[in-house]
Amino acid sequence: VLNYLIEGCGELDIEADNVKKWKAMLAKMPPYLINEGGGLQEWSWPGAGENYNQRHHSHLLPLYQFCEFDRDRTPVLWKAAGVAFEGKVKGWLRRVKGSNSNHITHGMMNQGQCAARLGRGDVVGEVMARMATKKYLYPSFMIAYWPGPRGFGFDPVGTIPDVVNNSLLFVWDGVMDILPALPAEWPTGSISGILARGQIRIDRLTWGKPAGKVDLALTSGRQQSITLRLPVGMRMISAKVTAGPAKLTAIPKSPNKRKLTVPAGKTVRIQLTLGK
Repeated sequence: VLNYLIEGCGELDIEADNVKKWKAMLAKMPPYLINEGGGLQEWSWPGAGENYNQRHHSHLLPLYQFCEFDRDRTPVLWKAAGVAFEGKVKGWLRRVKGSNSNHITHGMMNQGQCAARLGRGDVVGEVMARMATKKYLYPSFMIAYWPGPRGFGFDPVGTIPDVVNNSLLFVWDGVMDILPALPAEWPTGSISGILARGQIRIDRLTWGKPAGKVDLALTSGRQQSITLRLPVGMRMISAKVTAGPAKLTAIPKSPNKRKLTVPAGKTVRIQLTLGK
């Protein structure tokens, strides 16, 4: 929160006195810690123990909400977050009896958000399948807190679109991840009207993984260059602009990336051919 306050006020050139105060507060914050198992420690207190078998994911907010952890900029913390996440979903994925996060919706939703950022399409698919098939939906499409359905779980109402959108497309700091956490159960499909960070509107994203095709139509609110990136292990066999005034260029030694330059306010369409 403090980082965003400082960055936002710097962008708008406001609150100079408060920025000084917030920077001083930030300097007093304890550092992130990594436990003996290599996971991000839940409590920033040396020697504090871990309990992975519970539904809260608060210490992973820098991963799935604030994008403070990034696989390129902060690889050590990114890896540690992945280890901690694996600790939380290991028993849940295997449906081990007594796994405490396998039945309460806000824990499942946080799992889906983390999975979308970490490229874990298997977890995204499992979360959405359980929500759809394990009696979490009321006839009104309100969502329960427990299966049955029992209680009201308001968290998933806003979080389900977040999980779906982020697993299909995610933009941060000039990088657009395409199909970063696509579940195997979604081999083909399309989505439209996503508002991504960086003043980018995704008019339509259509994918067909068996055919190795992706069509992307987008409109940028400003002229900019964006790095299009596919998941690790997938490469762009070809990439071309099929409509609109945009330019695609290759990035040396990066077969899963292309640089896309777009103007402001003009819809462009890109077609990608994918391969392993």
